[in-house]
Amino acid sequence: MFLTNPSYQLVLPPALAEPGEQVWRLVELQLQLPWFLVTMLHTEEDVTFRRTFFLCWETDLIELLVSTAATRPVALQMVQPPSDGVSGWSTRSITRVWRLRDAERDDERPFVVFEGAEGACLCPGSGDTLGADFEGREVLLDLS
Repeated sequence: MFLTNPSYQLVLPPALAEPGEQVWRLVELQLQLPWFLVTMLHTEEDVTFRRTFFLCWETDLIELLVSTAATRPVALQMVQPPSDGVSGWSTRSITRVWRLRDAERDDERPFVVFEGAEGACLCPGSGDTLGADFEGREVLLDLS
């Protein structure tokens, strides 16, 4: 989804980069699909700092949100491509992430729902609100 090119790379002196680390001054968004911007507070050796990630898949987002005790999500946004009549991308803040399981389906992959302010469902293409009667739902993230 995010495309890089060797000419876009910012070459850092070895003393400033971790082994194997690459820094890009430009990346291209190749697909016009929703993606996520997540800010985490990371604590290492009594020092806390922010780390921000761009993610394109819900599965990667879930993995990042539940990854370690030393890292805590503090902000999550969904960046949505232009829709009919809108010329630019839009960013929506996410306050909760729900994992839903369908008891009728024999599928291990969870269905994920994003909730914004006032209970609005931020699922791409949906303007519905979230009801309180989901079966098998679990809150993965609550930033409210």
